[in-house]
Amino acid sequence: QVEKGLAHLLGSLGETNTDYIVWLGSYERLLRTKGDLNGAGKATRRALMLAKSVFGNDHPRVAELYRDIAEQQMSEADLPASIESAKEAVRIFEKVRGQKDSDSLKARQLLTDLEKRSKL
Repeated sequence: QVEKGLAHLLGSLGETNTDYIVWLGSYERLLRTKGDLNGAGKATRRALMLAKSVFGNDHPRVAELYRDIAEQQMSEADLPASIESAKEAVRIFEKVRGQKDSDSLKARQLLTDLEKRSKL
């Protein structure tokens, strides 16, 4: 059903529509929850590419997708890439929302956790 909904949004609104991009990001989280890591990775990378072209590089939605990609890369055991994605999420969130914003703090915590793992 979700795939049909995404196809409908894509067909009626186009891939640069903000609703489509948000739904694609949500679809990624659903796939990851279901254990489809390959599908989740593809959906997230596509959503990020589209979000950057629509919103620009320094937008909270782009930061959310970088955070999602960091988690995806962690599940793929690509710790160096995961750390870089988390750093980008932190940079964007802190730039647009400030260091004390809850999304900034969550992204910072993810980065800290990833950096600790890299030292094990």
